Amino acid sequence: MDRKSMDCTQNKRRTSPLDSASRLLVLLVILSLGAGGCGFLGLDGGDTQSGDSQQAQAPAVKPPPAAPEAQLDAPVKEEYERPAYPDQIRRNPFLPEMDVVRPTRNVARGEVRPKDPLEQYSLGQLNLVAIISSVAVPKAMFLDPVGFGHVVKKGDRIGLSGGIVSDIRDNEVEIREVSEGLDSETRLSTIKLTSDQLREDDDESLSDEEREALRRLLESEQGRRVLQESLNSGADAAPQDADSMGAAGQGRP
Repeated sequence: MDRKSMDCTQNKRRTSPLDSASRLLVLLVILSLGAGGCGFLGLDGGDTQSGDSQQAQAPAVKPPPAAPEAQLDAPVKEEYERPAYPDQIRRNPFLPEMDVVRPTRNVARGEVRPKDPLEQYSLGQLNLVAIISSVAVPKAMFLDPVGFGHVVKKGDRIGLSGGIVSDIRDNEVEIREVSEGLDSETRLSTIKLTSDQLREDDDESLSDEEREALRRLLESEQGRRVLQESLNSGADAAPQDADSMGAAGQGRP
């Protein structure tokens, strides 16, 4: 080996320790910078463990309860709309309230009441057979088409046309009827029924026993038959008397 190569080898040996020391220093600086950057950014292991412990100690937050189905299905309330009032019907709050009087309709309602037995027949179907006029309350008796006797007094109803017994005299019964014509006018008519077949004319009134006997007589079939025969015989006797009087008149000179 020549002298020049030997000098180079010696120079390399002299400079190698310096190079290694400088390299080591650079590595230490890089490591220190890397450790400081991780601590600054919170990427080191100690901070991660402390964060995990804090999360473990914090209480768990419960989720909000779900809304019930009833609230979800509840109908939507409509907004109130104030009605529009005309100006002429708006009331002044400072004026007293006025009483509004409305006309009422008077509806004529028919009289609802039970009908009397003699209101089922017309006056032509009834036969006057007895009159008791000398008592405080005069009474008369009618026979219906079936032959049943009915005792009436003043104010009783009789007939199909709303007839009312207005008066009972010695030999007649006065009945007042109110009928409405086509022109809606009320017309009063008086119908008199006269019968002298069975009449009590004495000053003394009949006793209760006599009245009861008369009522039974008229209610029984036999009594009605006897009374009807007496009426027929009386009616037949009148023409015979008239004929006999006429014959006697013809025989005279």
